[in-house]
Amino acid sequence: MLCANIPLVVSNAQFAKTGSKASAYATVVFLFFYNAGFNIGCNPLPYAYTAEIMPYSVRTRGMAVFITSSNAALVANTYVNPIALDRIGYWMFVFYAGMLVLAIVIIWLWFPETKGRTLEEISGLFGEEIQTEGVDVVKYGQSEIADEIVVLKGGAKSGVEPV
Repeated sequence: MLCANIPLVVSNAQFAKTGSKASAYATVVFLFFYNAGFNIGCNPLPYAYTAEIMPYSVRTRGMAVFITSSNAALVANTYVNPIALDRIGYWMFVFYAGMLVLAIVIIWLWFPETKGRTLEEISGLFGEEIQTEGVDVVKYGQSEIADEIVVLKGGAKSGVEPV
């Protein structure tokens, strides 16, 4: 999104200053690229990540809070963006570029990586202690995951080797 936002700001600013038809076309193209990035990154990932990191006991309530706040922000953006575009022009896209940089920094510094981890390990990342088939799984990083827990590649089919 940031890679599309920067040329979007430049083309929109150029259009605002010169009224160039080429700049207008470039602005439309980069808006489509920006929307493609949004639909890849901001539509599915927050739902998947939020559901993945929430403990089972509060997952439904946590998702409800996330979806409600996300939709409230989308409604606000729907009504605020046209006003901002009318009043401050391309500076609205500069504001969004700053918000993207801020989001990247926050995600990079404070969102734990969950790729390649089991649900038990992810739960341990967030401090949840759980019971799995009579074996305690405690906070990941403070102690090892019990040897009795076997993660199978490709599911629990017969003949599949443990990871």
